[in-house]
Amino acid sequence: MGTDLNGRLERIFKAARGETPDTTRVETGFETRLMARIRAEREKTLPWYAAAWKLVPIFSAATVALGVWFYVSTPDYTADMGLYMAAGYGETTALNLLSGE
Repeated sequence: MGTDLNGRLERIFKAARGETPDTTRVETGFETRLMARIRAEREKTLPWYAAAWKLVPIFSAATVALGVWFYVSTPDYTADMGLYMAAGYGETTALNLLSGE
């Protein structure tokens, strides 16, 4: 019985090997289907880093605006202790400079 089964299987496998499948139906529109699937996968989720890259110009503009505002709004004074001491302001000025007042 085992030999008969092996012989039948061999005939079936030989017939299957000799048969060439018709793939024309699968080949039609393959590229279109593939690109549609890739496009659907890309549109499904937007990773956080893609959103962050889209916000880079806004963050850059905000950084430049803050830098300009800081540069314009700082008072124009020199904190050189040597100049104050040479002007004769003495210990009071030195104490104010060192204490941050």
